[in-house]
Amino acid sequence: YKGKTILITTGSMGRKPAIKGEGEFLGRGVSYCAVCDANFFKGKEVCVLGDSEEAVKEAIFLTKFASLVYLLAPGKKLKVGEDYPGLDTGNLKVMTGCRVAEIKGSDGVESVVYKGPDGNEHTLELTGVFVYIQGSRPVVDFLMGAVDQGEGGCIKVNREMETSIPGVYAAGDVICTEVRQVVLAAADGCLAALSAEKHVQGRGRLKSDWAKSG
Repeated sequence: YKGKTILITTGSMGRKPAIKGEGEFLGRGVSYCAVCDANFFKGKEVCVLGDSEEAVKEAIFLTKFASLVYLLAPGKKLKVGEDYPGLDTGNLKVMTGCRVAEIKGSDGVESVVYKGPDGNEHTLELTGVFVYIQGSRPVVDFLMGAVDQGEGGCIKVNREMETSIPGVYAAGDVICTEVRQVVLAAADGCLAALSAEKHVQGRGRLKSDWAKSG
């Protein structure tokens, strides 16, 4: 795809890698964003780690792409009701009481080793691992360092939400900020959109009031 500007709003998921192999295979089978990366796993087997509603939603979303989705929940039950819409999807397999100990592979993810409710270790052969168990981390692995980033991988932006590359903007939880709230992310997105419009039109300043002409 080609465009005159780019607005990065991939948000944040995951946190510091806590599973052996998680950091090693980040961007090579390990992901924190199903919406971002689901298309890479068409017809393949993947797993989602977590028992939150977010993890459940992402697992259900992945069933539209992957041939089989394992939802490995560390808790004894999911944090949603048994009648949650989509849990009965044919290619979704929910496995509770399962804690992943290691993610293995060579060039990419090939399997996960987990401890089941029986206390024994088991192996699942698959190509994708989506982690939803560790808090918040900016989703920037797909950028491969193309723009300047701060501590933890957050994207550095100026007052107009522009990154180190002219015409490339970022907003929301993916940028470097001390406070992460929905209302602030929405405001960032508005400012970034206005800045992108200024860039495309070659304006010298932002157009702050669309009710006025000129």
